[in-house]
Amino acid sequence: MFFAVMLSTAGVSRQSSSKPPRQFALLNGEEMDLRTKTSLAVVAALALSLPIWARTDSAQLVIDHPVTIGAQQLEPGSYNVKANDSENQISIVRADNGKTVASVACEWVQLAQKPRQTEVLFNADRVVEIDFAGKSKGVAFR
Repeated sequence: MFFAVMLSTAGVSRQSSSKPPRQFALLNGEEMDLRTKTSLAVVAALALSLPIWARTDSAQLVIDHPVTIGAQQLEPGSYNVKANDSENQISIVRADNGKTVASVACEWVQLAQKPRQTEVLFNADRVVEIDFAGKSKGVAFR
């Protein structure tokens, strides 16, 4: 709502007003008008909200023998793998107790098509890629 008000008043031109724009004193003695200060506040609010736009994708991984993801070896059990699309690492959390077992470096890769369901790709006992359902990117491990 705040942004709508700002946008609707931005196009209004000043018609012969005898009052100068309201101004604020800066620390160095110069002055800044209200429009400049408001614009800076909006830019700062948008910059601070960037982390809110990041998505976290997750996958459940159930293994019956030891496997390796990156440099981390996982024992048999049930795990939740969480990947934040703004970071180059995943978190591995035990499903039974909710404890984070490891954070593993990963690389986001573009997929040829979006998978219908989450896919975990193995090479022997090593997880090499996780493709999340309905997403155009997956995570790969070296």
